[in-house]
Amino acid sequence: MTLTLDETTLHLGSDLTGSFPAPLATIADGELAEFVSGIDPTGDTLRGSGTDDWATLADRMHFIADLFRLYLDRPGLFRPPFTPEQLGMIAAGRTPDGPL
Repeated sequence: MTLTLDETTLHLGSDLTGSFPAPLATIADGELAEFVSGIDPTGDTLRGSGTDDWATLADRMHFIADLFRLYLDRPGLFRPPFTPEQLGMIAAGRTPDGPL
């Protein structure tokens, strides 16, 4: 599976790459660090962020936590995931190729 964010295509089964932006490179707040450690077992790295089993909540949350931390300043992360046309197709039970 892939996720496209602006001009970047992320392969969900592969670890994310890059560096956390300075404001989140290290989480200094103790309460926040404790919370994040519960969903991101690899701390301040992107190691292990990719997952092949999206049915596993812990794996999904690890990826999502690192995704939001890595791309916190990317406008595409805050845009709606579907266009109005795509939403209409979903509501009608269709895909570009036919019925769902």
